[in-house]
Amino acid sequence: MARRAELPFNPTVTAPAISVHVFNDLLFRRRECLFFAFDLLFLNGEDLRWLPLIERKARLKKLLRVLHWQS
Repeated sequence: MARRAELPFNPTVTAPAISVHVFNDLLFRRRECLFFAFDLLFLNGEDLRWLPLIERKARLKKLLRVLHWQS
């Protein structure tokens, strides 16, 4: 898995509903992390929202392939 500094984008995760206690449990869990992405709205500062959804999904799939993540 790529380290944050190696990623070709700036990952941002927002989860305001997760409390600090729950976050700490997540931080130290011993299971593999799962990642779900359904859309790609921005990439490297480029606003992709104007593109059709099918094009954004194609770019997301390509990005995950480049990162060697399953898609």
